Amino acid sequence: MLSFILSAMIQLISSSAAAPAHYPAHFVRTEVAHGSVWADVWETHAGQLSMRATTRLRAADPRLRFVTVDVDGDGRTDVVAYALDGRELQVWRATDDGFTALQ
Repeated sequence: MLSFILSAMIQLISSSAAAPAHYPAHFVRTEVAHGSVWADVWETHAGQLSMRATTRLRAADPRLRFVTVDVDGDGRTDVVAYALDGRELQVWRATDDGFTALQ
C-alpha cells in the first residue's frame, strides 16, 4: 500500500511540472546505459535542443523507478529514485556541476 501511495504522489508531482516552451529552458531525462543510470540535462534555445551535461547517478537496478521533479523548490529539476516495494528511496539534488546524492 505504501508503494502505491508513494508512486501516485510522485506521478502527481511530476505531472504538474511545466512543459518546455519556446523560450530558453532545460529539462532532465534519465536513461540506462552500460549498466548505469545517467541523468542527462537538456537545453532548448531558439527551438534547438542540445545536451548540456550528463551525470552517472548509480548502477542500474531493475527494482528502482526514476522521476525528475524539483524536490527542494530551488527551481532546478532533481532526480528521485524509489522502489515499488517502499524499501528504497534516493534523491539527487541538482547543482551547477551536475547532481549530488542526498544522504
